[in-house]
Amino acid sequence: MKMRRKTLRTLLMAAAASLLICFPAFGAELEGSFKATDNGVYGWAWNKGQFNDVVTVELQFFYENQNSPKETMKVKASQYNKDLESQLGDGWHWFDTSVDWSSMGGKPSKIKAYAILGDTKTGIGSTASEGSSKAEPASSLNASNKKESSSSQADSSLKKGNSLGKFTVTGYCSCQQCSGGHNYTYSGTVPKANHTLSADLAVFPIGTKLWIDGIIYTVEDKGSSVNGEKLDIYYDSHEAAAAHGTITMEVFEVVG
Repeated sequence: MKMRRKTLRTLLMAAAASLLICFPAFGAELEGSFKATDNGVYGWAWNKGQFNDVVTVELQFFYENQNSPKETMKVKASQYNKDLESQLGDGWHWFDTSVDWSSMGGKPSKIKAYAILGDTKTGIGSTASEGSSKAEPASSLNASNKKESSSSQADSSLKKGNSLGKFTVTGYCSCQQCSGGHNYTYSGTVPKANHTLSADLAVFPIGTKLWIDGIIYTVEDKGSSVNGEKLDIYYDSHEAAAAHGTITMEVFEVVG
């Protein structure tokens, strides 16, 4: 009897854990917008009201009335846009990706975009319908960002500066293993994915902004093992932090 109770309890705990892991995918209300330029595609996508969720955008490129896309590209809507922040309350749901149209035989006749989070996949329009879905931000967003630039940063006030060299970069989260279970950074802020960075404060003081792999991070934290030319990027889960691994990345200053 004890063995049966133990087995039942184990199964119930496993089922509860499975539900907990899958919960973010339930009830996701994905929305966004996109535009195509001569140099690529830009836009935004988010899980409405969930500021910490990072949505993936799948871009499908169609040619000559094809029923299936000739090319497919996936990008993270995790860049910062000042105008987007004024509309959504959080500007870290922007994407701006360069596309070499010539390598695909020219600009496509149609582009479809989908926002993806977990098992939820929602269309956010196509070029035939102006590429919008649901709550489109004010027109100033689309007007001010119709730039023909290869820059991956939408906010013109923040630009990629000079290279600071190559750093050893790892990932961490707020779990017991990574941070002792602390829910706040050394500077007192709530850490946020695609934003918070831990650094040697003697090298990069609190508030320093650094450009890493197309994303602007802000130094808000420090760690006992983060010394010298080492940086630690914050992730919302331990799995994501572990998946980052230990890699060498080129780091740039942010100007503007």
